[in-house]
Amino acid sequence: MTECSTGEHANSSLDVHIVPRPGSRKLNSVTPIVVERFLDELEAGGVGRGNQVNVFHTLMAVLRDAYDKGAWRTAR
Repeated sequence: MTECSTGEHANSSLDVHIVPRPGSRKLNSVTPIVVERFLDELEAGGVGRGNQVNVFHTLMAVLRDAYDKGAWRTAR
């Protein structure tokens, strides 16, 4: 049950929050400051704290997967 619910939350985070904002950027232009501004926009837009955390975890999972697969490298 949790697995299905978690997948639905992740899809919702992607569709509603991530794809329209940082998802429209080229992957190599996503930096820590971009993520920080995105989170600030969520808060300013009235997104609840719990939902902000869920969106952040989903975004980090996507970026971690891209990094692990060699599609994204962070600045050093």
